[in-house]
Amino acid sequence: MSGEPAQERPSPARRGAWRAQIVVPVVVAVLGALLVTALTPLGDLLAELVAPTRATVTGVVMLGEAPLEGATVTLDGETSVTTRSDGAFTLDDVRAGDHQVLVEARAVEPRETDFVVARGDEERALETITVEPTYRLAVDADIVPGSRTVSYDVSVWVDAAAPDLDRVDTVTYTLPSYLSPVPVTGGTRAQSFCYRLQTTVPVDELVDLGTPSTITAQLAVADGPPIGLSSLDAVVAQRPPDCLTVQAADSETGDGDRSSGGDRLSR
Repeated sequence: MSGEPAQERPSPARRGAWRAQIVVPVVVAVLGALLVTALTPLGDLLAELVAPTRATVTGVVMLGEAPLEGATVTLDGETSVTTRSDGAFTLDDVRAGDHQVLVEARAVEPRETDFVVARGDEERALETITVEPTYRLAVDADIVPGSRTVSYDVSVWVDAAAPDLDRVDTVTYTLPSYLSPVPVTGGTRAQSFCYRLQTTVPVDELVDLGTPSTITAQLAVADGPPIGLSSLDAVVAQRPPDCLTVQAADSETGDGDRSSGGDRLSR
């Protein structure tokens, strides 16, 4: 209409100033947000999604002083591998973050180990994982040397928690030949399968005068093959109070023979 004033169109200079006031701050804000994101855990997460870490994790499992072969090593409750003859294991393609391995083996206490793989790690070597046996051979020995004979009071039993003892049916011990030429059977489960031998041995029959170091045990269990124990890994402890006791006759006096039925039993 002829009476209305004509609207003034903004000049190019004013349009450029308006765009600078709006667009430039937005671009700066976006770039700043991206920079902050890149320097935060969220940025690490986004970077890990784009180029994920795939580290090789290695370790060694030891049972006492010996490498443990055949143990199962489970990563985060999912991936499992088996230890080799030298106790070593390898886990491939482990992502960045917090992890846990669980080591399990027959007659061995389970062991959990936590570790962290950093972003960008290609290899991660764990510290040696040492596990403890479920069963140990316990020994208590009293040795009294004399001029012609040596008196032995030797007790052996299985050291284990009650639930683990419940899995054992019988225990057979092999003592040094100068103590018993044949294997012997331990007491009841309630007695921790304890076996106590009291005997006197002529000096000329002895291999050595120290505490017997060649005692072994075979545990017959319900859920698998026998479990072997050795006095080389034994613990020294106080014998159970109700240990099955065998009093062998003195072979020097001719009252009996350690390998015959002349032994006396007591509880």
